[in-house]
Amino acid sequence: MTHPPDERLLERARHDADAFAALYDRHAPGVAQWLRRRTDSETARELLAETWAEAWAARARFNPRKGSAKAWLYAIARHQLLHFYRDREVERRARRRLGLEVTFAEEDADARIDAQALRAELEALLDGLAPAVREAVVLRAVEQLDHREIAARLGCSPQAARLRVSRGLRALRAAWDAEPAPVARLQEGVLT
Repeated sequence: MTHPPDERLLERARHDADAFAALYDRHAPGVAQWLRRRTDSETARELLAETWAEAWAARARFNPRKGSAKAWLYAIARHQLLHFYRDREVERRARRRLGLEVTFAEEDADARIDAQALRAELEALLDGLAPAVREAVVLRAVEQLDHREIAARLGCSPQAARLRVSRGLRALRAAWDAEPAPVARLQEGVLT
């Protein structure tokens, strides 16, 4: 049995809720994972629901000449994510203007949530490095060792340690930049 392409499902979804449900079943897990990588799990669930509600409301406006249905869905998810972070920033500014400063505990909690959302992504990128390069990057970035200490741990020269760290960081940056940058990183200044 062949499955209809996404674009056909979206076309049928204008008059057939089952076609939209099939599209949801096909893409909701991927969209949910994409959102979870960019925010905390509770917010991701809310944004997933908003994404699909918006997709349902806008299904008649989908134009396959402008791109695939999958890209259209991810664009809606991205828009929902941007809207979430924009609203959060507006709320923070309003609190500050009203003298209702955010407590350090709330800021710390936000930072922890952002860090958790990025952790899996960073670990996956690190796993893509060669073992010796990955270890050099971890020793430098996490343990804050200098190149001589890294060289002693890895049994190589300080120049080789510096080269491994440099290559690893360049590879991580290239892989990081190859994906759409999570808005959390941009909003919070986690990675510059």
